Amino acid sequence: MNPDSPRTIALVGRPNVGKSALFNRLAGRNVSIVHDRPGVTRDRLVTDVRLGGHAATLVDTGGIGLGDAEGFDQAIRREVDLALASASAVIFVVDGREGIHVLDREVARLLRKASLPVYVAVNKLDLDTMAGEAEAFRPLGFPEIIPISAAHGVGIRDLVERITTGWEPEASEQRREAPVLKVALVGVPNAGKSALVNSLLGQERVIVSPVAGTTRDSVDVPFTVGDEAWCLIDTAGMRKRARVHDALEAATTSRTAHAINRCDLCVLVIDAVRGAGVQEKKIAGLVREAGKACVIFINKWDLAEAGLKAGSAAEKQALRESYEQAVRRQLFFLDYAPVVFGSALESRGGRRLLARLEEVRRARFTQVGTGVLNRLLVSAQRARPLKRVRGGGGKIFYGAQLRREDLPCPTFALFVNRVGAWDEGYGRYLEGLLRKKFPFDGCPIRWEIRERSSSSDRTGRGRKPVESGLSED
Repeated sequence: MNPDSPRTIALVGRPNVGKSALFNRLAGRNVSIVHDRPGVTRDRLVTDVRLGGHAATLVDTGGIGLGDAEGFDQAIRREVDLALASASAVIFVVDGREGIHVLDREVARLLRKASLPVYVAVNKLDLDTMAGEAEAFRPLGFPEIIPISAAHGVGIRDLVERITTGWEPEASEQRREAPVLKVALVGVPNAGKSALVNSLLGQERVIVSPVAGTTRDSVDVPFTVGDEAWCLIDTAGMRKRARVHDALEAATTSRTAHAINRCDLCVLVIDAVRGAGVQEKKIAGLVREAGKACVIFINKWDLAEAGLKAGSAAEKQALRESYEQAVRRQLFFLDYAPVVFGSALESRGGRRLLARLEEVRRARFTQVGTGVLNRLLVSAQRARPLKRVRGGGGKIFYGAQLRREDLPCPTFALFVNRVGAWDEGYGRYLEGLLRKKFPFDGCPIRWEIRERSSSSDRTGRGRKPVESGLSED
């Protein structure tokens, strides 16, 4: 995603006028949280869209003029200013049912200073009142007034046609989206995820605050590493279910789970002072269940080391090793994930984290030759046969690495005579042997077990997949 695209459209307006609903409508999917509480959107949300057959980038912003008791007013205003600086046009969203609000006039004043094309989207209107209610916003001083209902999709086509008038299809079609590596930062509230994003980028791209739960939506932040396009996904912190008291926080929690599912790599951010507790264990379980590659980042390590400022290098190293062992005991099912220590606020550990992520990215695409794999399987079964079940002993006939693009991690299909002879313990045994020979650091390994009789040939006769819908590569 490219927030500096020559066709970047920023949505601005005061709180609770429907910017996020319009953002989702134009994107064609639920990207931004929609809620009737003012001030839900605080960070910029960026996504690529198709507007009338043209490629463009859409930016949702926090409400201007939000009287936020938690002190986010200035931070939201800064985010809006940054969005306007990269935009080529603005959709100014207003509430058609309430008429011109004093904050609408303030937003209009800011937009006139920006000297950008402005399209006033008069939202929350129905078909019977659209024309008359929209005209009431002429005093804001912008010629393009378009009545819409983002919730019901009314007037959206007219809005898109107004915005894209004069756009040349040839120019838009020349845009080619390079593959983007999506990296989701996950963890509990106030672990330092947003601070880590800003540290990696070298700029204040997302709002950082000591108030837990500052990030309420998943924020996609494009950037480049070398010549490659990456996208950091800053997520809302996941709290214990017993502490999720309202629908808004439940929505942010589900968005975090969705971010894990749609990313390529995860960074599990752990507060070094808090340590890895029950909730970190649940988040790590989601990462493992989704089959995602992962790096664990121990943040705020400067605070953990504070008591050893005068200690020797050996003492500090011993502290790291004991801390990592404790984390691995708690998150034993993420034993494949490398651990990086650092401090986002002090910009420590960022380079090591990026280097680890690059190693893990390469590991995701490690290929094991079929011949090499099957020699390993023969050797493994000689040393430790599959368990015996009713009907006889278990046997792996052969295996092959699957190469489907939809697979989140290295996956191997094994053809066995008896499915019941396979268990997770044997899978861990084979995984350990594979990891000794191949660079799978940071990546989980999955097995797809398929039953086949000894008389079946390799053309597919007699093949019985354990699960339906599995590829038979």
